[in-house]
Amino acid sequence: MFASASFAYRPVRIPALSASTGRARRPSATRRARTERVRVGGLDDARRRALADEMFSLFVETCTGFTRGEFERLFLRDPETELELTFGASGALRGFSIVRDRG
Repeated sequence: MFASASFAYRPVRIPALSASTGRARRPSATRRARTERVRVGGLDDARRRALADEMFSLFVETCTGFTRGEFERLFLRDPETELELTFGASGALRGFSIVRDRG
C-alpha cells in the first residue's frame, strides 16, 4: 500500500523485574486495564479522528516510517476493520490491535 514508506521499530522499554521473584511486576487489581472492541464504521467522525490521534501517538513511541495521514489510511479507512483498544486505569489509551475475524 505504501511502497515508498520505510518502516522501522524503535527500542521499547521492558517492565522492571521484581527483585524478589525475577518476574515482571503485575499491576494491582485496582489498576487493571479495560479492553473495548470497536468497528471503525461504527465510530462518528469526531471519535474516529480523536482515536486516530491517540493511536498514532502510541504508534510513534515504538515505530517510525508512516506519517499521521498514512497511518490513518492504513488502519482506519476500512469501515469493517475492528480495533481492540486497551485503556489504563486512568482511562487513557494504552494499546491497540487490529482485529480481523475469519468467519
